[in-house]
Parts: sequence; C-alpha cells; structure tokens
Amino acid sequence: MKTRLLSPGIITLVLTFAAGIWLIIAPAALNTQPRGAHWTHATINVVVVGGVLIAASLIGIALHIGLGLRALIQAAELEASEADSSAATA
Repeated sequence: MKTRLLSPGIITLVLTFAAGIWLIIAPAALNTQPRGAHWTHATINVVVVGGVLIAASLIGIALHIGLGLRALIQAAELEASEADSSAATA
C-alpha cells in the first residue's frame, strides 16, 4: 500500500488554517478597519469567522494526526502478533 507524506485532507486543513489567519489579519492589512476606532460589524464578523476556521482546522489536524497514529499502532501490533504466531509454529 502506497502512503502519502501529506494527504489531501491535511493539505485542505492547512489551507483552511491559512484562510482563517488571513481573515483575522485582513482588516488591518487592507486598512478596512479605521485605526483607533471601535471595530465595525464587518470587522467583528470577519475576525470571528477567521477564528472559527482556525479552530475547526486545528481540531481536524489533531484528529487526522491522532487517527493516523492509531492506525500505525494497530498495524505494528498486528505485525508483532503475526511474527509471534509464526515463531511459535516454527
């Protein structure tokens, strides 16, 4: 079985994380939020959506890594049990 270093899922999650970062810094970077003024409703909306994207992508990345590690551990345990059973029959 061929395994990929970076799966399409993790690439998508990293791009979603980058989009969330951009949404948070965009009002300041594009000067759409006046300096020193209270945040406009649009700025609040963009920053909240960016935060949600970041949180969702970090949860997805953690789950992806955790489930991948679980699969590796299960494969190693299966291989070890197969090696033990073949050594016992030999």
